[in-house]
Amino acid sequence: MNCPGCGFESPDGFKFCGQCGQALSPAPSRPEAERRQLTVLFCDLVGSTQLSSELDPEELREVLTAYQALCAREIEGNRGHIAQYLGDGILAYFGYPAALEDGPLRAVRSALGIRDGLQELSDSFPFPVQVRSGIHTGMVVIGEVGAGDHRENLALGETPNVAARIQGLAEPDQVAMSQASQQLVSDWVRCTSLGPQALKGVAEPTEVFLANELFDPSSIRRQARQQRNLLPLLGRDPVQARLAEAWARAAGGQGQTLCLRGEAGIGKSRLVQWLKDQVVEDGHFLVSLYCHPDSQESAFFPIKDQLARELRVSDAGQLKGALESKAPELLARGLEEELMALTGHLQASPGARSRRRTIEALHTLWLSMAGRRPLLLVLEDADWADPSTQDCLLRLSEKLDGLPLLLLVVSRRPLESDFGEVIELEALDDATVARLAQLASSQELDAARLQKVVQRADGNPLYAIELARLRSDETPARLRDLIMARLDGLGTHKEIAQKGATIGRTFEESLLLSLDPDHPDRVRAGLEACIDNTLLEQARREAYFFRQALVQEIAYQTLLKKTRQSYHLQVAEALTRDFSELAEQRPELVGFHYAASEQPERAVPYLAQAGQRALRASANREAESLLDQAIRLLPEGQPGTEIELQLGLGSAVIACRGYAHAR
Repeated sequence: MNCPGCGFESPDGFKFCGQCGQALSPAPSRPEAERRQLTVLFCDLVGSTQLSSELDPEELREVLTAYQALCAREIEGNRGHIAQYLGDGILAYFGYPAALEDGPLRAVRSALGIRDGLQELSDSFPFPVQVRSGIHTGMVVIGEVGAGDHRENLALGETPNVAARIQGLAEPDQVAMSQASQQLVSDWVRCTSLGPQALKGVAEPTEVFLANELFDPSSIRRQARQQRNLLPLLGRDPVQARLAEAWARAAGGQGQTLCLRGEAGIGKSRLVQWLKDQVVEDGHFLVSLYCHPDSQESAFFPIKDQLARELRVSDAGQLKGALESKAPELLARGLEEELMALTGHLQASPGARSRRRTIEALHTLWLSMAGRRPLLLVLEDADWADPSTQDCLLRLSEKLDGLPLLLLVVSRRPLESDFGEVIELEALDDATVARLAQLASSQELDAARLQKVVQRADGNPLYAIELARLRSDETPARLRDLIMARLDGLGTHKEIAQKGATIGRTFEESLLLSLDPDHPDRVRAGLEACIDNTLLEQARREAYFFRQALVQEIAYQTLLKKTRQSYHLQVAEALTRDFSELAEQRPELVGFHYAASEQPERAVPYLAQAGQRALRASANREAESLLDQAIRLLPEGQPGTEIELQLGLGSAVIACRGYAHAR
């Protein structure tokens, strides 16, 4: 290692320079580059050349500094990452360094926030300043570039270029986006199409949309419900019956708490909406609390949000009047100030006593409502509930005896707080998934396509719907963000999921250890993390499998091609070296990994062996596939081997398709 002070090269392992004694520190490890889906936002000030000519450099600096601060506030507030400040332009990523389930929506929110904020800032500038923005979602390779002291993580590929080209089409104060992004935000953003546009450097015209405004929350939910209702609720009769029973008991005065739990996309929201519709149609009260991943540290956030939507008042006087009509008990007990403080219409008092009185006020409000009509109180996405909200509802659950109130808590994972009985949503059966896929598709799916959708969906209704609507074998962008967010949630353990995905959907722990033989504890910790996050299940003592094929696909696809090849080669060599019995039983497995590692000459013998074995067992379709692959991989200059393979392939084709087949 070279000393940063004198340049002397000290032997490895030295903590201090052997020449001058300065402390030596190893170069920080750099994160491996990877492939991932990203939403890119490109913002640019309008008329920057005119600004630089008409403003004093000091004034120009103030304008740029204020603009950049505004952009940082909006982008980082939406969990975006500013990749570069490009003079008067800003390049931002949504979905890096951690994937976001709603990255495109966050990009639009940021762009609209920058536009609106700049309009306000313009009042303090010598003349109005405007911005134009472009947004695009697509695949990139992201990793460190640069040299020396100037290194940065940049996304490479077509996606950033398309975002920049789309930004160039926008007029001042417009936010333009590609169709790829618009399809992911259409439920939340009012858009106008500009039609197909020719973008420089892009082969095909791209449809471009303008983001006009965000829908208000009630419109979002109403529209989302309309979309969901296009498809019937299938395969959930037992759960529907249990929810209906719980509501009937609650409405009859047997207040209770129920938890609905299941992975993302499994159908929790669809079931909750079904129950809500029943409650509203019967004229009962409904309170819906929506948690958000960005608000886990904001006390009572979903409750504040619900009160703001429900009460719709602009000052303390109006709020007091609304409370007097909805919950006179609050005023009778002198608790109205707590709700005024909670909704921002009064300065909150500090201390634990204020928090207790706030919880008491909320309980009084809800119990007062339940005293007049049965009440369904729903906490959705409870995984993201702040501690104060969880505490408030947990205490409420202890007061429900004899009251017509059902508290329904909806989450993906087990919660720290125990809310009582749990309904765990399981995967749908294949027949139900097939029916759902046919209903979701705009065209009838043929048998082969339908089977592929069912296999990849693994019983998840959202996966089935998105896969059925996509007319190719690619992974839908909406699912890619959803699953990538789960993988990124593993932190450093994501590498274990990626290595496992390289081996296959099912793999042995011992084979996984061959990819990281020096760190068995790290491998086992990673496996435990994958199980805890419901990505893997343990099939038997030392065997694991991915619960969903799409999770394995996406974990594998994040790897760079050269990294995949390296892992495949390690697996193939481990199979032949340490797992000779398995290699003998399944030579096609060894052949697959050698082929994927770009080692065709080593793959062919194993594929040929597997093909001949399949032929002897009359597994003719398998033999045809294996021998055909071996022929395609066979290096030139081996006529004897090729003749042998062609003869075997001919036998397989005749057995499968008859003598008259074209092959």
